Amino acid sequence: MPDYIRDHMQDYYDSEIVPARARNPGPVTTLLYLIARGLRVIFVVNIAPGTGHNTVEIDYFLRRLYSGELDRRARYIFLRLPTNFHIDTVALYRRHFWAASSNRFVRNLIAPVIAAHPEVRLDCGLSRLKWHLRDDLSFSRPPRGQSFLYQVSKEENRQAWLNYYRLRARTGSLTPLSDGLTPDLDLRAFLGSTERLALFHVKFHVANATAAPTDPSAYLEAMKFLKSEGYRVVHVGREPMPEVFKSLGVINYAESPVASYRHDLQLFAIADLAVTAGSGIALLPDCMGVPFVYLDSWHLGMPMASEHCVMVPALAIRKSDGRPLSFREQMDLYFEMADKGDEIFPSDIYAPRNATADEVLAAVRETLKLRDEAAALTEAQERFRALDRSGLMSLSRARVSDAFLRKHAALLSETRIGVTGS
Repeated sequence: MPDYIRDHMQDYYDSEIVPARARNPGPVTTLLYLIARGLRVIFVVNIAPGTGHNTVEIDYFLRRLYSGELDRRARYIFLRLPTNFHIDTVALYRRHFWAASSNRFVRNLIAPVIAAHPEVRLDCGLSRLKWHLRDDLSFSRPPRGQSFLYQVSKEENRQAWLNYYRLRARTGSLTPLSDGLTPDLDLRAFLGSTERLALFHVKFHVANATAAPTDPSAYLEAMKFLKSEGYRVVHVGREPMPEVFKSLGVINYAESPVASYRHDLQLFAIADLAVTAGSGIALLPDCMGVPFVYLDSWHLGMPMASEHCVMVPALAIRKSDGRPLSFREQMDLYFEMADKGDEIFPSDIYAPRNATADEVLAAVRETLKLRDEAAALTEAQERFRALDRSGLMSLSRARVSDAFLRKHAALLSETRIGVTGS
């Protein structure tokens, strides 16, 4: 069967058949539910199908499990569809579950049970999308090509992230996502050596936290510095490697035959340093405790969690007068925008300004220094943290680059002239 037909049929099943069977269960669905209850089975759900969310939501479950937050008498089951991405997830993390499968038939058979019954599911979702019915058994028909059954508000989603960040604070010494991960033979053969790896990621597709495509030239000074320090620089992600990287001898993992989610996880687990653009891939080093620089996200109110992270955000410049929003204004921008379901930068009103070469290099230097010696927040970093009203920054242990904050010190003003994002 052609892939597009199969995918269309799967979307139809998830968005039409699953809610119908969940609301009007037949004998098979009812029997499966009774068996699950009798065996104390809990299905781990709402792990969104994307690198960032899959990574952080698996991490969320593992931290909840190994911190003792969850009922250890329960039998946790993880079901996914048989895409390469999901197959890799099941293969690497099967040992943490009572059962894990990427078998389409098994997943589809159980889906109506999960959709209908909150008592047999554990929601580890940190996206706004839910693949089950609301408590009153209602749902919202998803857009064409999607299968989620409803979407929560930004505020409800913020509360979920707050819960995760509190868990991160309680489990700071744990890195369950990377524990036991080692490069397999294929990845070792490609890399040649696994020593002193510095991973660099660019983002050319504008979506979510990315407001403007990466300027590859902004990375060059940092790459040259790291190579002079004996690091092997690797281009990661799936974006094509920029031509300007080739002259530096950057290893092109992103376009290699071994590039896969399985190898992404193994590669980040052994990295010494990472530099990522505003994308979900940043959650790999964040969850694994790898020192990293997080660049060019316009979501100032949505920081990374790790104490090993130094951030250099994108700035929002008002098109009407060329004035950059203050940090407080930009923090509020995301939360105060009209809740239309997406999280896209309002480019009709603002122009994004990504990190410059000197800002990237300074952040890399600060990250390496923090890796070798812990340091208290600087005065500028404390002032930035005090601006946040979402609660996430106070729970995060990441920091914005001190050099960046000193360069843009005027934006630390708390004065709000008014944010227009709707």
